Amino acid sequence: MSQRIHEKIDKLSASYGEDISPDVEAGLHRLHASIGQLPQREASVRPLPNYRRWLSIAAGVLLAVAAGWFLLRDDATVLNNATNGPLAVALPDGTEVILQQGASLSYDDEFLDTERNIDLEGQGFFKVAKDAQKPFLVHANGTTLRVTGTEFNLRVDGEELEVEVSEGSVNLEYEDEVVAVGLNQCGLAKAGVTPVLMEAPYLNRHAWYTGKLVFNEAPIRQVLNTIHSNWGVSVTLPQACDFVVNSTYSAKSSSDIPSILEQIGRQAGGQFLAVDKANYTWRGDCR
Repeated sequence: MSQRIHEKIDKLSASYGEDISPDVEAGLHRLHASIGQLPQREASVRPLPNYRRWLSIAAGVLLAVAAGWFLLRDDATVLNNATNGPLAVALPDGTEVILQQGASLSYDDEFLDTERNIDLEGQGFFKVAKDAQKPFLVHANGTTLRVTGTEFNLRVDGEELEVEVSEGSVNLEYEDEVVAVGLNQCGLAKAGVTPVLMEAPYLNRHAWYTGKLVFNEAPIRQVLNTIHSNWGVSVTLPQACDFVVNSTYSAKSSSDIPSILEQIGRQAGGQFLAVDKANYTWRGDCR
């Protein structure tokens, strides 16, 4: 952001009194009138499910104070979903992203130069704008996710990077190894290990976004891992428990997980007991 724009924003913000709540809409009008056409490199943000309202960077500047969604540094733009649900974001190249609650995405000033590099913490659904000359890259623990244009769910959690593809394909690159991840497949990369390719016919890792879980002869531990990767809910299960799940569940948010666990437990002859909102334990025999 130029020094001229900084000065104009400072001038506007100074007009608010310390005891007065800012009028966001009025502030937007004043910003637009004052600084004119906004730079194309800035991202736009909109809270779901209001798909028609794409907020410009001016809105981000004001809303950052209220919600912590947007942070502008001298060298990077950071988008942080501090809302209570998914947040839709448009990147400068036209890529569309849905950030899960608590997720954070950032990119630097060179995003549109030769490579489109981003950093992600948490989970997001990506619809990457096609540009074969400028690959879309995500780096995590020695592994690079390389994309030219496709749709996928991406989760970066500590030393894990997991991508599940719903359209097109992506590459996971680790040292001299390249693992191609295609439609209805999932790639999992961990620090210091060659990425692993898995089949994902039901795209269950998209469930936090699509609201749908489908299990067909799925081992219970796979089911619980899927729930954990989507919503961070952990379940402790005795080693002796080993049964399969055949069902379809609707899960719009983590608040639906207790009901799903109750149904699974009832079918298996036991129950999952809540230790807290994010942790459950098993009680009963396994059949």
